[in-house]
Amino acid sequence: MINRFSHFMSLESAEDAVSLGISEFEQNLKVIKQCRIGNIFSNTSNFPEVALLNLGRSLIYAAAGKGQKFSTAIEEEETVGFSWDLIVAITLANNHRFQTFWPHFHDYLIVVAQFPMFSPIPFAEKAIVGLFKICLTILETHRADKIPEELIFKSINLMWKLEKEILDTCCHFITQSLNRILIEYPANLQTQLGWKSVLHLLSVSGRHPECYELGVETLISLMSDGTHVSRTNYAYCIDCAFGFIALKNSPLEKNIKILDLLAESVNFLIQWYRNHYSDPGNSYSNSSLEDAKGFGSSCSFAMNLFVKLGEAFRKSSLARREEMRNHAILCLQKSFKLAEELDFTPINCINCFNLVVFAMVDDLHEKMLEYSRRENAEKEMRGMEGTLKVALKLLTEVYLQFLKQISQSPGFRTFWLGVLRRMDTCMKADLGGYGESTTLQELVPDLLRQMITVMKEKEMLVQKEDDDLWEITHIQIQWIAPAIKEELFPEENL
Repeated sequence: MINRFSHFMSLESAEDAVSLGISEFEQNLKVIKQCRIGNIFSNTSNFPEVALLNLGRSLIYAAAGKGQKFSTAIEEEETVGFSWDLIVAITLANNHRFQTFWPHFHDYLIVVAQFPMFSPIPFAEKAIVGLFKICLTILETHRADKIPEELIFKSINLMWKLEKEILDTCCHFITQSLNRILIEYPANLQTQLGWKSVLHLLSVSGRHPECYELGVETLISLMSDGTHVSRTNYAYCIDCAFGFIALKNSPLEKNIKILDLLAESVNFLIQWYRNHYSDPGNSYSNSSLEDAKGFGSSCSFAMNLFVKLGEAFRKSSLARREEMRNHAILCLQKSFKLAEELDFTPINCINCFNLVVFAMVDDLHEKMLEYSRRENAEKEMRGMEGTLKVALKLLTEVYLQFLKQISQSPGFRTFWLGVLRRMDTCMKADLGGYGESTTLQELVPDLLRQMITVMKEKEMLVQKEDDDLWEITHIQIQWIAPAIKEELFPEENL
């Protein structure tokens, strides 16, 4: 593209360039700067729309290398960078009519990405920098019109998906830009696409050691303040938080802080529920909630989000570090305590147990057995055993907390058998070469005693002719923990 401006050079300047040993490419750049071509492009606000579109298409095509042969990689990079500088300049100069022309610019970006000889590097790399500059300008002021925000994030997402390596090469710039958006302009970020893009990219860029501190502090600041956490972005906040928690070398204290903030965030769900915000329908039907399955269309939006939160804690309970695993379970326990005001109907309770609590216990049990089959892994196995004990205590506490709702479900009998089956599995866990005994054998009988005692007190477990729950429970206890059978079922021993 730069060669297209060579007609600005005089013969005398060309001869001077030769005598000074300066390349034609370098001399072209020098002349372009002397001619202040940038000023020409920044004064395009009076251009007719057709002229602006033609100019934009030419610049985007030039940045993509259409019709050009670069002699060196440096020449290509500088040409692409120069082209994107001009694209940014004309965009900022026409910010007032952004939603009119940018859809066409976005289409041009899609077209050039399909060129036979197109290379995303350095095109996408330079583009992401320019697009974030435009994005920051758009978000500097509050706009009633959300279309510009949607448009710019569509283009940003297009660029990094063309070449995901730019999230590595540009991570520092991206993280700084995201920090400005979330710290300085969060109130101006209004769309689902905007929030989803920003929080996803924050999590991805934060994976890099040089960007982690700024990234994680940006998220912590957003969630600690809470002013801008909303139904629109809450699910994306959870995804972003888990992205940081899942990093292998993330500092324990940062992860603990994030887990605590996630637990406290249940208060947001309660607030939205109190304000009668239930399932918002199609306007919130997005992929971020796909994991919260099993809930009917009448289930509240807040309840779906609570399940998503619970699943983040469940995944965190499998972390490598025992302190973090145990803290994740304690935060889940706190979340259940805070969430009593949500719509925990019988079906909600059982589905929540299946997706979160039962799944967590099953995963931890399987992980413990996996370590027991490895050589020299007793420390890891015992650590996982300790976490499983914490999870079983949570299962018992949450079961008793929501016993009234659970017992009203037609599937209560099957559910209770599921509880007993997991207690039996943990009681009889085979630890292979590390011995047959496990501290779970001390814990399980005590937990069963707690649950059955309360069920009897509330007359949910009563010996009746038309109800076989008593008999089934009695038989199961004989298999699981015969030592407490006489204590729990003295009538059967008369």
